[in-house]
Amino acid sequence: MVAAEESSGGTMPLSRDEILARLPDLTDQDLRGARLRGQNLNHARFCRAQLSRADLREASLFEADLSGANLARADLSGAGAFRAVLRGAFLLETILLGADLGEVDLAAADLSGARLDEATVLPPKWRLVWELVNRGSSGQKLVRQDLAEAHLAGANLQLADLRQARLQASNLAAANLDQADLRGADLRGANLREARLSGVTADAATLFDPKWRLVWELHQGAAAAPPLSGADLSYAWLRGVDLRGADLSGADLSRSDLAGADLSGADLSGADLSYADLRTADLTGATLQGAVYTASGWRPTALPPDLDAAAAGLLRLD
Repeated sequence: MVAAEESSGGTMPLSRDEILARLPDLTDQDLRGARLRGQNLNHARFCRAQLSRADLREASLFEADLSGANLARADLSGAGAFRAVLRGAFLLETILLGADLGEVDLAAADLSGARLDEATVLPPKWRLVWELVNRGSSGQKLVRQDLAEAHLAGANLQLADLRQARLQASNLAAANLDQADLRGADLRGANLREARLSGVTADAATLFDPKWRLVWELHQGAAAAPPLSGADLSYAWLRGVDLRGADLSGADLSRSDLAGADLSGADLSGADLSYADLRTADLTGATLQGAVYTASGWRPTALPPDLDAAAAGLLRLD
């Protein structure tokens, strides 16, 4: 992250005078480390701007548009950002002590490590999201809570009571939902990549996108019920799932986590196993002819150590 902050396409950050001269439109500008303490930035447009480590203490940002902006480690202590738009903003370790964020739009904004205090004015929905991201909510009652479009990636929601919660278009990537209660919850459009759905309680009223309902069903031991040939199971967290004898021919299992899964006798011919984790999967008697895998890159396919990929008919992509 630090490296990303130090480099922005080889350009130099704008000086304070250049920033003030270009107001109100600073869309896509490099403003890293900008010193704008106490400045009147009302209605300014900072869409996708690089504002990491910027000094915005006591600045006036009324109805400013900071959607998609990188505010990592910026200091907004005492800033007035009433009705500001921060959709999709990156607020990693951003200092918000005493800031007025009343009626702000923080949909899809990453609040990981952001610093708040009692004086920080923040709509209840987004303060709850901040608490879930930074403190977890294992076992917490969140019945009927509005968490639509919330950035909850990696959040610990184990055992959480999310009955009838609104989670539409939320980012739950890599979230721990183990044994959470999602009966009647609305997760349409939610990002559930690598989310742990083991032990989740759901029902007919739970609104999943088809892909993630299938993943949930697999965790319930329903491998034989839905058709899996050609299925999209990419990025699915399927650790320990029973897929014995399943027809997964041509399925997309790229970047899926199948560690400890039982794939004995399964048909994986032509399946995409690139970047998947099968280290401890049981592949006894499985058909792997024509399945593709990767052997290099950031996270190559992790195959069982005793498996001879060539002999099994696997095809290396890289």
